[in-house]
Amino acid sequence: PEPIGFRATGPAGGTLAVEADGEGWTVRCGRRDFTFSYRLVLTIEDRYTADVRTMLTSLDEDRCRLHGGDLLLVPLMETAPGVIVDVDLFPGAPVSAPWDVVGRRILAPGVGEAVGMVVAAGAYRFFENESAGTTVGLAIAGDWKFEDGEFFDLVGHIVRREISWFGDSPVDRYLFVCDRNPARGGKCFDHY
Repeated sequence: PEPIGFRATGPAGGTLAVEADGEGWTVRCGRRDFTFSYRLVLTIEDRYTADVRTMLTSLDEDRCRLHGGDLLLVPLMETAPGVIVDVDLFPGAPVSAPWDVVGRRILAPGVGEAVGMVVAAGAYRFFENESAGTTVGLAIAGDWKFEDGEFFDLVGHIVRREISWFGDSPVDRYLFVCDRNPARGGKCFDHY
């Protein structure tokens, strides 16, 4: 198969020949320095049956919380800094993640961080605040015996206490998701 959006350019900016070579690719460069780049687009579709969907903890009619490891099936390889993840699950609804979000686009520092992130999208009530130099976000849904603000204050207090124990935070931003777990047990499914 042809490489996906693969191109190599030489020092003068000209495009170099790229040829399949066994299990790899050879760039015909005449022993000159060159750079190469490629673009890989991942599209995630709803491939679950209705029965399976009711066993997943992350999907609902108006909202979802997703874990990157369940979606981004990419190898943990060295890449240039920055991975862009576009989320288009509930058009027009807000999206939140533990990394910077611009519109419906998440900007993760790298592949490892993208695979480990949690995304909340849809009908959540979103809160965000600065706590001990770290941004703390909360996505909450449903009715509870406590007020949203009280719970958000408690989350911020826990973050400040944890940071005071260890001196600083390993990340600049946290996202906490508070939602009921709709998972129903099945013989072949692990849920969390």
